[in-house]
Amino acid sequence: MNRPRFLARWPLTLRGTGALVLAAACFVLAGELGSLELVYFGCLLTALIIVCLLVLRWGGRVRLTERKISRETIAVGDVATVYSEFVLGGAARSGGVQWREALSEGLSGEVSGTLSEARGLATPELTYEVRATRRGPHWIGPLSVSITDPFGIARRTQTVGERTRVLVVPATVDLDPIDDYTGDLGGAQHSSMDIGQGSDNLIARPYMPGDSMRRIHWRATAHHDQLMVREEERESTPEATVILDRSGARWAPVAFARLGADPHFEAALTAMVSIVQQLADDGYLVDVLSANGTTLVPPIGGSGTPDEIAALLRTAAMLMSAREEQLPALAPLFTGGTAGPVVVITGSIGADHVDMLRPIAHHSALPILLACAGPEHSAVPATLDELTRAGWHTAQISPDGDLAAGWHLASSKGVARATL
Repeated sequence: MNRPRFLARWPLTLRGTGALVLAAACFVLAGELGSLELVYFGCLLTALIIVCLLVLRWGGRVRLTERKISRETIAVGDVATVYSEFVLGGAARSGGVQWREALSEGLSGEVSGTLSEARGLATPELTYEVRATRRGPHWIGPLSVSITDPFGIARRTQTVGERTRVLVVPATVDLDPIDDYTGDLGGAQHSSMDIGQGSDNLIARPYMPGDSMRRIHWRATAHHDQLMVREEERESTPEATVILDRSGARWAPVAFARLGADPHFEAALTAMVSIVQQLADDGYLVDVLSANGTTLVPPIGGSGTPDEIAALLRTAAMLMSAREEQLPALAPLFTGGTAGPVVVITGSIGADHVDMLRPIAHHSALPILLACAGPEHSAVPATLDELTRAGWHTAQISPDGDLAAGWHLASSKGVARATL
């Protein structure tokens, strides 16, 4: 299959090319030597080549019927299994079959081979794995199939099937919960209205199908002349905010030009989706914003969390950095109240950004800032020290660093500064 480009459409195999050269040599020598046997032999070889070409031309067609992928989306670093099935013409079933699946940049795998077991099969199946290496939309296909006749003389190469789209999303990391802050951070709060069945101040409501008979309040029932039940326990859902700073100055220029090209921006996206998922699992209703206040996805939390996380991953798969500076618009979003956990994920932050972030720390029960920047960004540690003194819990995460450890340290009580 790895033939030079100029031989890609040559219809004869090496054996067929040798047979053609030998037939030509027979005709030349027959004229020189006057040998009739060489003429016969040359005609036989020529006829064999023509027959093999015609057989493949009319009976060697290939058609891709199905291509399925085990996952709709693949996280960076994960593997998906691809199943392809194609139909072979009658002549193709008795010869050799080689195949190669085209992969766009961002996917890798062993996607070529020989189907020795395809002899006699009308619909051979392919099963292979592809690994996601870069975030963004990528393509599998089309399928290139090369078949040879039973004598190995002629070859026919066909490109069949359409391309199949694969969306590669940021990887996620399992993180520790922050439920040890429950109460301090506006964790799940319950306000019971059960003051006692004999209390005159008890709030009751009409009976609804599905209410327990044990909750019937007989005094209120007699008063209202209809079944009344004690008010159920009320629960307030805590809220958290996760902010991705997409300001172009914080990331490499390539983060604005190509998906998956800046490793620091990729680390930030992994941190964002991992933290949102963990906070939602902890029971928070999570707002996901850009640093300029733009909502990236609807609030995440509650019974629809798996679908909401899937939507977040699909959105994150297409995110790029922005040209404008976003941080100046962030602090005004938190004035006039106190928020729950606020997590800001940024890149190569500098001293001139401290004043933009300082006020937010006083409006959050747990302000966390993660700077996804490697040791080459020398100004980051000093900036994080300033933010730590301003009340932030900070951590510096490199693309090869341990996000789970950085999150654990930054979100733990009494720890305000971490570098990993």
